[in-house]
Amino acid sequence: MDKPDFGELERERLDGDAVFASAINKRLFTWWHGYQPALPTRSDFDILDHIPIAEYIYLYQRLAPGVFQYRLHGEQVQILTGERPDDLVFSIDDGVAVFAALAEYLEMIVQTGHPHRCRGSLLHLGKGHVAFESIDLPLADENGGISHVIGTIKDVPKP
Repeated sequence: MDKPDFGELERERLDGDAVFASAINKRLFTWWHGYQPALPTRSDFDILDHIPIAEYIYLYQRLAPGVFQYRLHGEQVQILTGERPDDLVFSIDDGVAVFAALAEYLEMIVQTGHPHRCRGSLLHLGKGHVAFESIDLPLADENGGISHVIGTIKDVPKP
């Protein structure tokens, strides 16, 4: 399987001093960071508390090591990344290269427990003209293990 062409995609670990290109990403990160040094749990997140940014939110559930399921993706997420069923399961071993790469990235977030940001273009989705910023934030289950990754994605001006 060929690796997808991500172009000049930047991935970086986030900390409390992060500066965002998108106020939407900043809003979700501020909510998430407010739980530090602990991680917020999946049950701490209520979409009703985030209505102003709900269309930019996505949520993945970790089913097993390297295996994830889409649980939520708002309207703007679908516009930017393409429509997918909310119950789509994908893995590191996925035959679709973009999903395999996404699963590998999400597993890294689960293993490290650290929030990350991606910036670049959507070249790998055939939309190289669209610049974006996204954040990916781990959520814990009731036992403290990471069970979900929540995030937002927003198109931003090209640098």
